[in-house]
Formats: sequence, C-alpha cells, structure tokens
Amino acid sequence: MKNINGNIILSPRKIVALSAFLTFAFSNGYSQSNLSPTPLNEIKYWGYQIQAITDAGAVDSLIVSSYDMLVLEPTRTDWSSDAKLFDTAGMVDGLKNSFASDGIHRKLVIAYIDIGEAEDWRWYWTWSQDWNCEPPMPEDWPGFIITCDPDGWGGNYPVAFWDPLWKDIVIYGENQNSEPYGDYASIIDEVIRDGFDGIYLDWVEAFENEDVIEAAEIAGKDPAEEMIFFIEEMRNYAEARNPDFIIIQQNAASLCDEHPELFNVIDAIAQEAIWFDGDATDDWNDPNGRDFENDPSLTEYYLNFLNQYLSAGLPVFDCEYALEYSGSAYARSYRNGFIPYSTRRSLGKLTTTPPPGYVTVSISDDSDAMPEEYNLKQNYPNPFGKSLIAGNAVTTIEYSIPNSFSIVHAQHPVDSQLSIIDALGKKVKTLVDKEQLSGTYKVNFNASNLPSGVYFYTLKTNYFITTKKMLILN
Repeated sequence: MKNINGNIILSPRKIVALSAFLTFAFSNGYSQSNLSPTPLNEIKYWGYQIQAITDAGAVDSLIVSSYDMLVLEPTRTDWSSDAKLFDTAGMVDGLKNSFASDGIHRKLVIAYIDIGEAEDWRWYWTWSQDWNCEPPMPEDWPGFIITCDPDGWGGNYPVAFWDPLWKDIVIYGENQNSEPYGDYASIIDEVIRDGFDGIYLDWVEAFENEDVIEAAEIAGKDPAEEMIFFIEEMRNYAEARNPDFIIIQQNAASLCDEHPELFNVIDAIAQEAIWFDGDATDDWNDPNGRDFENDPSLTEYYLNFLNQYLSAGLPVFDCEYALEYSGSAYARSYRNGFIPYSTRRSLGKLTTTPPPGYVTVSISDDSDAMPEEYNLKQNYPNPFGKSLIAGNAVTTIEYSIPNSFSIVHAQHPVDSQLSIIDALGKKVKTLVDKEQLSGTYKVNFNASNLPSGVYFYTLKTNYFITTKKMLILN
C-alpha cells in the first residue's frame, strides 16, 4: 500500500508473492544476466537514498520503484550499528533483477561513496572518535585528516586525498582489514564485490576547501590536478575488474575549469541544489531541509560549468532539495537539459515528489484476500489537472488482477498494460507494461504535460480489457 507520504508497505503475504514471482521469472529466463542495464545516456528518472535503507520495507520500495538509476548507500560499511550485517549484495541483486521505467531494461545500481572525507562510522575507522574540532587533533589520528566538515555533518573530516594511506583505503586495500564483519579490502573493493554498477563520488569539492588547499600547498600539490589523478586511479582499478564500471562525480563542477581531461575519467556529473537547497539534517520531516531558493548568482555559477559537461557529451543529473517548489525545480532543470530529482536533504526515503511522467506502481494491501475478478476503478481525483478548479495534476488509478490459477496459492504473472488514450483514440502514455501477479495495484499519473480535455484509460491483460473516462483540466 502506498500512503500519502509516498511510502510503499508490503504485507508478509505480498512479500512472499513478490518472491514467488521473482523465482518464477528467473527460472523462465528473466535472470539478471538477461536484463540489460539502462544505458547511462538514456536515463530519464533517477533516485537517491543514503539513509534508512535497513528500515522495514525500504528495499522493497526500491525494488518496486520505476527509476532507471538508483544511487544508494552501501550500508554494510557502516559499522556504528547492526547495519554492518546488512545484506548489501542481496539488495543489489534484487535491484538488478527489477525493471527500469521502460519495462525492458534493468535499473542501474550505483554506490554512494565519500572520497574527500573520512567518516568515523565506517569500517576503516580504527581511531578515537572524540574531537571538538579545536586544535589539537587527537594524537592517534592519521596524518591525512585535515579538519571538520564545514557544513556541520558530524563525524565527517576532509582529508588529504592525495595521501597514499587514504588511497589505500579507497582504492587499493593493500594494508586494510575489514574483519570480522567484512570481506572487502577497500571502499571500491566492497562496491565491486556487492555487484554495484559503479560509484557516485561525494566530496569531490575537497579540492576547493580552504584547509585542504593549504595542506596541498604545504605538500607541493595542485589540489585540482590531484583530485583528477585520484579519480583516474579509481577508474583504472575498477575497470580492470569490471570494464563497464560507471563513475559519477557529485558537485564540484568547477573541477573542469582549465582541466578538460576530467571529462575522460568520469561518465557523468550530479549537482546538488542548483536552484533549491536545505539545511544539513538527518530528519526527513525537518521543514528546514528543503525549499531554500539559492541566490541567482550561485545558480549562474553552477550553470556556467555544468554546461561544459553537457558540451562534452556527459549527462548532468540534478538533485534539488524542494518539496513545495518541486514543480519549479523540475521545470528549470528540464529547460537546461538536466535529469532532475527533487527530494529532501535527509535522503532517508525515495522522494514523495517524483518527476513529471514518472509512474509509481505499488501493491495495495487494503485486504489480504486475493482479488476474485478483474476490476478497473474510477481514477481519483477526477477531474484533475494544474488549473485552480482541479487543484491537483496527479490522479491515482487502481486496478485488480485475479489469480488465473485454480489452485489458490499457486500464481503466475499475466501481461498487464495500462494506457492513456486521447479523444481521437491516440495512445499518449503507457503507465504500465509488464508482467504482474494477482493483486490490487495503484498507479499515480501526472498529467501536467497534457492539454485539457476528455481522456480514456484502458487496462488490458492476456484475458481482459476495459476502459474508463477521465477529465484533465490544465
């Protein structure tokens, strides 16, 4: 069931049904090896979650989502709690066996890693943890740690990323040990072992941090050049083990300034908060964690550099921190040729304000009883649209698929297609086109890009077809 906050809740019976479907699908040739990943340059929708992945239902929500790419916290490298026992490889495997938005490709699954800061809850942290950010630094700390995080994220410390000891932790793992909980030797080694398609590099902006710049000058290093060398080393290491490995730079768009060689060592860039930002917070419901509009000069600064990435043929992903202003964020991002995602600063769930055109499919758990017959309900609200009269550009369509087996507990999927048809009989949108088990499903449909008028929505399966009318007021 999907509640008003966008959370998907699966009952134990539904989880068993989903598992049964996956087993059926894999045994009939729909295994991971037969699902091609969505090409990076064809991604329309992406999601980003780096907290609360161990919460009940969190992985199920990721699997049933329709995003083409998900950027996720590896989770088991967090040794501050039982998260260190999390089955990251199992999560990745499930996601790589789930469809992207086109119903043909699988999702790309990308691991979030911090390459410019050390985090005191990670597996590699073996030093003391108490420091008030005033000198002196604890005596047992390694020399590559420079200062505290300037944005107030506790336990995060910018590093001298050119230091061989830090590179060993991130890349090479020649002198690291993740026992007794891990089987990996470095950050990237864990990512590869668990089957991620690539890495999403946070804190590339370390190269422009004042304290890091000062440390680089003392060491006789150019921080921008050293960051590019660092990323290139990651690529060489990872591609030797997975030739299709993907590297996405987050933020620090100015790294390309006078360094076009950067475009050869990354596959894409993701920029946070081009137009809307929020306070650093772990609280999903913190009202200060979104909807702060940036100064236009800062936005222009970002756009100047991001356009250079576009000109180099690299995708630009945009993560906006907007809730009330998500519509504006999406519109601005699309106008600039970016691939947007609007959410909240905590990144503790998938967004409740997905992009226009994104189709959310969820299993309804209003009753544990199997549907006995096909049913397509009237969409609600109806009419709907952007106009003041309608007041809501999103409507929900609910439909039920009965069990086609006479044996109650034996199920097999049917081909389901849910489509939007205009008054002239032209199909304008396919909301669902996939195999589905018996159950009741809800689909959210955003019609903000369609003209006002009467439309029809049709449910078609192997054994059934029916149509209903809807009214869009834009």
